[in-house]
Amino acid sequence: MDGAQHVAHAHGAYVFADIVQAAGAVPVDVRAMGIDFASAATYKWLMGERGFGFLYVREDLQGTVVPTTRYGHRQISKFDRIGVTWEPLPGAARYETGTFPNALAVCAHTSLQYIERLGLANIRAHARQLTDRLQKELPGLGYPSLTPPGNETPIVAFQLKDPAATAARLKSANVAATIIEAERRLRLAVSVFNTNEDIDRVLAALDRPERVTFFEIEPLPVSSSAIRARAAAGEPIAGLVPQAVEAEIARLGLYGAE
Repeated sequence: MDGAQHVAHAHGAYVFADIVQAAGAVPVDVRAMGIDFASAATYKWLMGERGFGFLYVREDLQGTVVPTTRYGHRQISKFDRIGVTWEPLPGAARYETGTFPNALAVCAHTSLQYIERLGLANIRAHARQLTDRLQKELPGLGYPSLTPPGNETPIVAFQLKDPAATAARLKSANVAATIIEAERRLRLAVSVFNTNEDIDRVLAALDRPERVTFFEIEPLPVSSSAIRARAAAGEPIAGLVPQAVEAEIARLGLYGAE
């Protein structure tokens, strides 16, 4: 957070964090980071599915700063259908409005158990070795890295010259990637199921087509006058004109050449 939360709190503001790109990929401690509210879907690094997510509201702010505006049967107890009265449930239940997606909840429960078994430190270490390879090897193939070295994210971005051609090469290699054409940017993300063989496939697909190598050479002092003068003096002009032209000059004896 780099102190932003302290600035916000000093001015009476609250801090909301969208942690969808962090939860399941890097450690997140909302209390230690001074986060007041946070949300995350499960379909990214939490390895769940679309349509299910989590909301965090700091305990002392529940029901006040973020009040409950509508109620469902999962949020209340002692519902009196005659008098139309009820008692709201405490804690997170107050925010569970609507029909609960049971299948997605089971999916999230299973994926969270899987992440717990693997351990976040192990997940991060595995991803780091793969992203390190991409950041080390792709720039040499003509794709400069846009992601700062040492960044803890499992997502890395690179600059492109030809988005359409890059997309075609990756598709032919069966590589899923995000290409933002307007920004000429390639984004690659790795997870626990990716291997070094996958990185090899990416590198092979992107090798050479966009590579441009520059060499510094001394300028060649050559002109048509210099070529004629060399030919007239009987000096070699090989390398200064195409071989066919050199042969024709010699055959016709042009410029005094014999």
